[in-house]
Amino acid sequence: MTSNRDISIIPFSHLDLFWAGTREECLSRGCHIIRQALSLLDAHDDFRFMIESTNFLEHHLSCFPEDRERLRHYVQTGRLELVPLRSIIYSHLPCGETTIRNILYGLDECERLLGVRPDILSMSDIPGATPQLPQLAAQFGMRVLVLSRGCPVHTDFARWHGLDGTVVDAYYPLHYARLSGMLTPFPDAAQREAGRKRFAEYCDAVDYPQIMHWGMDLYAPTEEIYQFIKSWNAEGRRPLRYATFKEFFAKTTPVAVKELYGEIPSEWPNIESSWPDLWPQDIEAEAMLHDAEWLSAINVLMGRADRLDLGLRQAWDWLLDGMDHNQNGIGGEVADEDKLRLKTSARDVARQCFEALSRRFAARTTAPRPKAFPIVIFNSLSWRRSELVRARTAMYGDSFAAFRATNTPHRVVRLIDDEGREVPYRLVRHLNMVADTYEVEFFARDIPALGARAYYLEAVERAPLPAPAGLIRDDRDLDRRHGNRAVGHDEFENDFFKLSVDRITGDVAIHDKIHDRSLLSQAALQGVEERRGNYISSMPLSGRVMPTIVDGVEWPVHDAISTVLEISGRIYNQRFTQRWTLWAERPLIELENRLEWREHRYVRIEQSFSLSSAEDVQWRYGVPFGRVRYPESIYYRTNPAETAAPSPTSQFKAMDVTDVSNIRLAREWVDGGDSLSGLSIGADHRMWVFNGNTASCCMLRGIGCTSGGVQINEDDSKTSVQRPPFGDYVFRFRLEPRDANASVLGRCGHELNAPLRCVGVGLSQPAPAGEAAGLSLPVLPDCSDTTVVVSWVKLAEEKPDTVVLRCHESAGVAASLHLPAPAGYAWRLADIEERPLAAA
Repeated sequence: MTSNRDISIIPFSHLDLFWAGTREECLSRGCHIIRQALSLLDAHDDFRFMIESTNFLEHHLSCFPEDRERLRHYVQTGRLELVPLRSIIYSHLPCGETTIRNILYGLDECERLLGVRPDILSMSDIPGATPQLPQLAAQFGMRVLVLSRGCPVHTDFARWHGLDGTVVDAYYPLHYARLSGMLTPFPDAAQREAGRKRFAEYCDAVDYPQIMHWGMDLYAPTEEIYQFIKSWNAEGRRPLRYATFKEFFAKTTPVAVKELYGEIPSEWPNIESSWPDLWPQDIEAEAMLHDAEWLSAINVLMGRADRLDLGLRQAWDWLLDGMDHNQNGIGGEVADEDKLRLKTSARDVARQCFEALSRRFAARTTAPRPKAFPIVIFNSLSWRRSELVRARTAMYGDSFAAFRATNTPHRVVRLIDDEGREVPYRLVRHLNMVADTYEVEFFARDIPALGARAYYLEAVERAPLPAPAGLIRDDRDLDRRHGNRAVGHDEFENDFFKLSVDRITGDVAIHDKIHDRSLLSQAALQGVEERRGNYISSMPLSGRVMPTIVDGVEWPVHDAISTVLEISGRIYNQRFTQRWTLWAERPLIELENRLEWREHRYVRIEQSFSLSSAEDVQWRYGVPFGRVRYPESIYYRTNPAETAAPSPTSQFKAMDVTDVSNIRLAREWVDGGDSLSGLSIGADHRMWVFNGNTASCCMLRGIGCTSGGVQINEDDSKTSVQRPPFGDYVFRFRLEPRDANASVLGRCGHELNAPLRCVGVGLSQPAPAGEAAGLSLPVLPDCSDTTVVVSWVKLAEEKPDTVVLRCHESAGVAASLHLPAPAGYAWRLADIEERPLAAA
């Protein structure tokens, strides 16, 4: 047993990528760090060390394979500890599957490279944690989660309760940067003693053993540091004992255990908004990997033996490394470009796999009639979908490529479904020369869950497009009749909504006709001015909020398919174009904001949504494998007066930390509701600010400095690094009302970020007599009528002929899932590592 005064230290290096140099510079620095640690392990039997991500370990062994046996020896004797994470990624930004792969591949690399399976997960320097992490950690067999930021000081021993009720042991040590500030042997004696006094005060505040990380960013342990600790202990101070986390928790009985419930909100919520050129790319990469792995599984279920997915494992490594929690350090633009390239490379490899497989399957599509050319729509989500899509295909002749001797006018080309019924469409583009290609927009109905449906273009005169859905009242019509009047509002009304737009301010209000109530009193772009913050945690506000200056309000599209409202103007002197698209056949509104960022300005550009309610709106938002009700967190559960981290009790306080207690990172969606109805808002960006009945998505932040580096000029003056780079940025939303008692699932957000994918087929083959036209894919579970979700479909890691379905319940209620009976396959329940448990 340990003494209550024992302080254990675990020497380590915080292995940042893209922070203290380029990826290559950081990885090669990692080789130096590991070799330094090996030298100290060789020289001193009491020394310990921890390697906190396997991408650095993998790189080291690829460069210095001769070190493998020494590393293996120290791992197996318990003196070298490995953390089973492929990369040190954020907790809130990735989707749930990305977090799973990061641990899964980290464990695989620990076992494959050095023959060990760690069971302690250290999240060094990660600023908060998503609330389902306890469940994931427990399913991977992790005994303890070591946290880093966002908890009250001296949380130390804790039991962390996940959303599903899973409880995992957790530990919250003194942050390594703060420890370094206390015990660094500064040349100035007064500074040294002041630090040692703070250290003593921290340690003496509790009467139980403690363990702390000893190290810093890309810190290399040295003999001098070893001797410093030896002399420290010889001076009769509170002794510092080397220990791994495994050793410490094996010999220490947890005391003063705190109970933590739910989310640890991020202390750095503004990462994505400061990096709109880098961070949203991971959402698209995750979506492409999702779709590619789904079709790879379908390929196996269809009896195909060839593997087109072999590059996806490498793509995952690229994405995980690209999602490391650093950017804009002293690696400069070279490092940031590499980080972006890792994400886009992962996306593009997955896209090539998906497109090869989707073409393969789509080519087998049969038609209800001869000379009907398919458009196949693939749905990778586990519920039926009906959405507005844009697709294209070509029409060819039997011999010559041209369908006819002359071009085929689009007025004699109609769109039909797989039962031969005509479907209205809007022509987007018709290209003609050697043949004809058509790009069309239409409402696709009932695309099967984890399946596909075909539509067709055929050379038959189309029926006239039905009358436009809804009525526009343009305020300028009154101007033409009454010149001397105040400028008012444009209005639009269809079967689902009444929308009003102020022609001066650009603010939009929406009435929900289905629930007969005002839905949004105001939806507006706004510029929240700052005083030059950084992208980590400093967001000092000036107190001013800038409205838009509107240049124009137009209605460029109004027909039976949809109606589009376009607002253009400037916000904080940056040009914007806002497009509201109201679908004719579903009560859903799409919103796209396009911002032309051309100046360095210190401002947050936000899209606000103010719900109309006499009640206090209840906000919920999506997190990986679940949802959270704002403002619940580890703070709110313990003390309702404290709503989020960082609070005054948070141990880590960077310079000029701005209050972020009302900011959350939401995956896919937020939802606001009262006793009458609700509104789900899907989004492709993740930073949200909650203020009463208003939720605002922070789309882009102009920052004036970073915490990662400063440019030193020839004359020794300094220039701060400003972001984001000039460019055009796009932000998308979907708004969908719901009944008051409906389960809050946020599916419109998942649909936004996992779009229906359309494949045109230049091959027309009629269905055999008596058979239905279309494309038949193996049937997988349909979650349309349950709150269970199949979040991922993939081939098993170790058994390429086995298909894995990752499932979770999404609303916190008891639910079931019907499993179809695919020919030649049997269902088996498996754990998170795909090991069979029992028959389903």
